[in-house]
Amino acid sequence: MYQEGVKELVTIRVDGREIRAEQGALLIDVLLKNGISVPHFCYHEALGADGNCRMCMVELKGAKRPQIACDTFVCEGMEVNTQSEMIQKVRREILELELINHPVDCPICDQAGECKLQDYYMEFGLYESRLDTPKTRKGKHIDLGSNVVLDQERCVLCARCTRFTQQITRTHELAIVGRGDAARVATAPGRKLENPYAMNVVDLCPVGALTSKDFRFRQRVWFLDTVPGVCHGCARGCNIWIDHNQLKYETDRIYRFRPRINPAVNGHFLCDAGRLSYRAQNDHRSGDILAYGTPIAESEALSLVRAALSGARTIALADASLSLEQLAALRAFCGAHAVPLFAPSVTDDAFGDDWLRCSDRSANSAAAALLGIEQRYTAFTEALQQASTVLNFDHPLLQERADVAEAKVLHFASRAFEGEASAALRFPFAGYALDEGCLVNCEGRLQRFRRSLKQQAPHPTLLAWLHRLDATVPADNAGVWEQYLATLKPLEGVDDAAIPADGIALEGVGHA
Repeated sequence: MYQEGVKELVTIRVDGREIRAEQGALLIDVLLKNGISVPHFCYHEALGADGNCRMCMVELKGAKRPQIACDTFVCEGMEVNTQSEMIQKVRREILELELINHPVDCPICDQAGECKLQDYYMEFGLYESRLDTPKTRKGKHIDLGSNVVLDQERCVLCARCTRFTQQITRTHELAIVGRGDAARVATAPGRKLENPYAMNVVDLCPVGALTSKDFRFRQRVWFLDTVPGVCHGCARGCNIWIDHNQLKYETDRIYRFRPRINPAVNGHFLCDAGRLSYRAQNDHRSGDILAYGTPIAESEALSLVRAALSGARTIALADASLSLEQLAALRAFCGAHAVPLFAPSVTDDAFGDDWLRCSDRSANSAAAALLGIEQRYTAFTEALQQASTVLNFDHPLLQERADVAEAKVLHFASRAFEGEASAALRFPFAGYALDEGCLVNCEGRLQRFRRSLKQQAPHPTLLAWLHRLDATVPADNAGVWEQYLATLKPLEGVDDAAIPADGIALEGVGHA
């Protein structure tokens, strides 16, 4: 029976294999989703079909000539051949055209190891050039702006980058100018590539024409280890790949964040600010416990905190970017010691937009609300006026503005900060790249991030410090879930060890 919104399924045959697909679906989508390799440059799932590279040619039974899969729609009884000798010959000839003026500078290209032109060259065995005339020369090392560098000689004119600025950001900085061998990607004279998502064109480029100035010549991609993660740059919680490597005699370092596809959160893209936020996870990993800039023993430092906990005018401030588990443990810890806990968000209206960037720069505000932690900034400032001591758990307000509080501030910090030399106490704890936990984004989606960096002697986690101060607080995430989180209504039935890669939508949570 026909149901509105449900598309009819049809049967097609691909290379002798039967596949069920939606009537009218794009053939290239069906092939790729079923694990059938189809070479392509111009097609991209987020940008749609363009039909200019012709690499996705397939043979259709009954058709007079090969057809491009990115402009062919599925119908009942369709028979497709993706591996015939004719198709292989067509692909080799198209690839030869792409390579005619290409500089073939793979040894010095940042895209080596991730280049589709390189992959297809190896797959189709086109090892010798038949060109006996000089190659057409174009611009090299062109600074387009926004950390993007263009090498026009490597470009295959797939138009992914120009379509991104036309269809996605609608800023129209990039265009293909010229004709024939002179055609090239460029900006208008005197104009730069300037939008908050500009570095996405580096990911979209299938070859080495567009590279990241930030990543350029820093690492070969085959040396990098990759871990799935969640961006902590704002409340959106965009999904990312974290690429890191530990060089000999050095600590493990993150070299870049890349967008990880999640249609429910960020699709295929990531803002530039989130992309470059990896730097904070590499910098300033000082391991000493400091009192007014001087290292002190752990036992002495813990005694100072315990003394503060017994004070009648002690309050606690927590960064709303801490993990769900850290916030839950802090709520229990502060409640047990009658210390008021506050977690006001960091708001930046100039940062937010109507796409991926949230004005709420705190990664886990929704989790703080879920736990019932006081988030009103006015409530915190009123309490601060009466406080003699503040336990600051990584909130940037008291790290960046020491003049805000006349009270003595004891810091638990995942990163170094400018005023730490004058802080009454500073405990270092492992940042999110050295820890794991859950975030709840602005739309109420629960997502897990994993530890991405390896260190021989990492700082204790925040949970470990709380456990040392009060043994009733669990020392790990599993204990926090069992003791504090499993009973919360929105989290009932959630297995924290089996949260899917795209997260879980929590009912009644979030402030999208």
